[in-house]
Amino acid sequence: MTDILRGTNSGRDGTLNIYHRNKRDISGGLNEMKFLLEHRKKGKKEGELNTIEKGDSPLDTYHIDHLGPMTLTTKKYKYLLIIVDAFSKFIWIYPTKSTGTREVLQKLIVQQVVFGNPRRIITDKGAAFTSRDFGNYCTEEGIEHITITAGVPRGNGQVERINSTIISVLTKLSDVKPNNWYKHVDRVQRCINGSYQRAIKNTPFEVLFGMKMRQKEDIKVLEMLEEERLKNHDDSRNEIRQLAKENILKMQQENKRQYNKKCKKARK
Repeated sequence: MTDILRGTNSGRDGTLNIYHRNKRDISGGLNEMKFLLEHRKKGKKEGELNTIEKGDSPLDTYHIDHLGPMTLTTKKYKYLLIIVDAFSKFIWIYPTKSTGTREVLQKLIVQQVVFGNPRRIITDKGAAFTSRDFGNYCTEEGIEHITITAGVPRGNGQVERINSTIISVLTKLSDVKPNNWYKHVDRVQRCINGSYQRAIKNTPFEVLFGMKMRQKEDIKVLEMLEEERLKNHDDSRNEIRQLAKENILKMQQENKRQYNKKCKKARK
C-alpha cells in the first residue's frame, strides 16, 4: 500500500514504476507456478524448491515411495513400492501387501542381489522409512538416507511424477478384473523403462545398460503412456494460461484504479 501511495503522489513516473515492478513480480510468479503445476500432487504444496544432486552415474541414488492403496488382490497385494534410479530414471515396481519396513527391506535385498547397494536413498518421512530397522539397514550397508517432506517440490519428485502414470495405466489394463492389476506390473515397468524420456534424451534402459532393450512392441501400453504424457502436458499448459489471464486482468484493474484516482471524469 505504501508503494501505491508513493506512486500516486509521484505522478505518471511513479505509476509506471509500480506497473513495471508488478509485471516483474507476475512474470516470476508464473515461472514458479509452471514448475509446481508440472510436478504437482493433488492438494496444496508448501516449501521452496531445493534440488538434490543426482550423481554422475546410474545406481548412485534411489528415490523410493509407496503407492496405494490399490484394489486388494487374491494374493493380498494392496500397495506398490516404487524405486527410481535418479540418474537413468530406470524404475522398479514391486507389489506389496503393506507399507511396512519389513517388505521394503525385502525388496531392497532383492535389488541388492542384482545391482548392489546405492550410495544414497531418498524417501519421504513415512513410518517404513523412519523406523529403527530401516535406519539400521542403511547404516550396516553403508547407505546414506535422506528424508524429505511428502509433497514438497524437492528430491522425491522423481518418484512422485511417475505415480499417477503407473496408477492410470494399471487401472486401464485391469478394467475388466480390477483385482488382477498386479499381473500387469511387469509389463508396465518394461514399457516405461524402454520408452524415450525427454529429461535424459534416451530410454532409461539404454542409459542404465548401454544398449537398447530388445522387446516385442507393446502398442497398447505405449499408447497409454503417451496419452498420459500428453494429458499431463495439456493440463499444465491450460492451468498456466488461465493463471496468466487472471493475473493480466488483475494488473489491468489495478492500473486502471491507480490512474483514475488522479483523474476527473470527462465532461459530456
